[in-house]
Amino acid sequence: MSGKKFIIILLLFLFSGCSVNKFPKYFNTINKKPNIFPLSHGTVIPPNICPINFIIREKGSRFYVNFYSVNYRFNIYTRKNNIIIPNKKWIKLFKNGNKLIYIDIYTFYNNSWQKYETITDTISNEVIDPYIAYRKIPVCKDWTVMGFYQRNLENFKELSVFHNKGTDACINCHSYSNNSSSKMIFEIRSKTFGTPMIIKNIKDNNNYIDAINTKTQYTTGKAGYTALNPICDLIAFTTNKFEMLFHTSGIEPRFVYNGSGDIAFYDLKTNTITTTSSLSQKDFIETMPEWSKDGKYLYYSCCPQLKENQIKEIKCNLLRIEFNPKTKCFGNIDTIVKSEDIGGSILQPRISPDNRFIIVNIAPYSDFPVDKVGTRLAIINTQTKELKIINANTNFSDTWHCWSSNGRWIAFNSKRLNGRFSSIFLCYFDTNGIAHNPFVLPQKDPNYYEYSISAYNIPEFITSKISLSKNQLKNALNKYKKKPPVDITTSASPKKDLKDEF
Repeated sequence: MSGKKFIIILLLFLFSGCSVNKFPKYFNTINKKPNIFPLSHGTVIPPNICPINFIIREKGSRFYVNFYSVNYRFNIYTRKNNIIIPNKKWIKLFKNGNKLIYIDIYTFYNNSWQKYETITDTISNEVIDPYIAYRKIPVCKDWTVMGFYQRNLENFKELSVFHNKGTDACINCHSYSNNSSSKMIFEIRSKTFGTPMIIKNIKDNNNYIDAINTKTQYTTGKAGYTALNPICDLIAFTTNKFEMLFHTSGIEPRFVYNGSGDIAFYDLKTNTITTTSSLSQKDFIETMPEWSKDGKYLYYSCCPQLKENQIKEIKCNLLRIEFNPKTKCFGNIDTIVKSEDIGGSILQPRISPDNRFIIVNIAPYSDFPVDKVGTRLAIINTQTKELKIINANTNFSDTWHCWSSNGRWIAFNSKRLNGRFSSIFLCYFDTNGIAHNPFVLPQKDPNYYEYSISAYNIPEFITSKISLSKNQLKNALNKYKKKPPVDITTSASPKKDLKDEF
């Protein structure tokens, strides 16, 4: 081989991320874990998760990373500090019943190799749902460039479900029946399209899309949070009158005020909207409904309706009301947890698939937790009503949480990466009710979260890909404009003198 060809081949090896036999024979031991970003290793991970790439934030001109389990190992040698793991080799680490993955990181700095403490990942026996759906909004722009996306967690493929480019539509909350994308709901708010509640269902083995007008002479706002009863064809939804207010200083310069909050119900079979006086009280906010998995209770957050200048006094209790799925009648109301007992506002109850646990937000105040610094996730045991704060080691808010279909994984939003842009975190929840250290949604480019200006929110686990064409949605919206509202049966009380919604 000529000298010139040898040099070219050597350079190709040195500057690639290929696994080559460059194991450092001599090195100094550093008695600390390596600084990596995002901090996504050293916890419990699903057996079907895509490669969890990362950046090494230790000084060095060369990097050697050794990945190994009991039955398999591979290494990455590179002059770059971003570690992109080959998919086929990553998958082999999980085979043959391996329960642990080890990662050894070496850096070459000041003419010598340094070896850091080994990072250990525990492989869970329980898989994570293959898809997650979410909204993504470029924070430095405006609401006209937001999108509703779905991401395959077993690889890095992201698909757009709906993007509002060229329209004035704002996509809001979305919900699913038992994590299935075959039956789902999401809301659109638009001067062009109106404010329909979009329902996707299966009829005669085909997707059926309908746009429902939830505005009545009694409702005080537009459809917001939704929840599908798992037993009967009844959708609980809120009607809210939100407005955005701003501070002149502080970590969080903005907050959301809810001028009205009631819970109503849309019956898929009878095409009617109903409510009950207990859930539409004039002087109270009833919000964030969530059905128990047997369909016999509706959990929700509730607090007195106060004025804007009293927003820091708004603190919600967690309540539930009895419900008979056969007669569709409501019964007694129970208080699950009082705000005064935990010193915060209890919001967004989400019940585990086995009915054993409820995840909630504990916000310092208000009925809208996202913009409140210090908002925490907490687990409530449905039998003992014991409340326990989880993932408390962050100064930023954790919100918009959900369960996987098997109840072993939690997804939630957090600003803990940089304090500004919310990202999706995944967390293992074991059978003893313990939530393990979370890791951020993996990206193919480990530098992604360094340069991204997009805020992720409202993650929802789904067991299959959302099948929804643009033409189907367009046709549903066109029909929505031409048809009258649904038949109304309601006892909701109208409220007056409220400011415009944002």
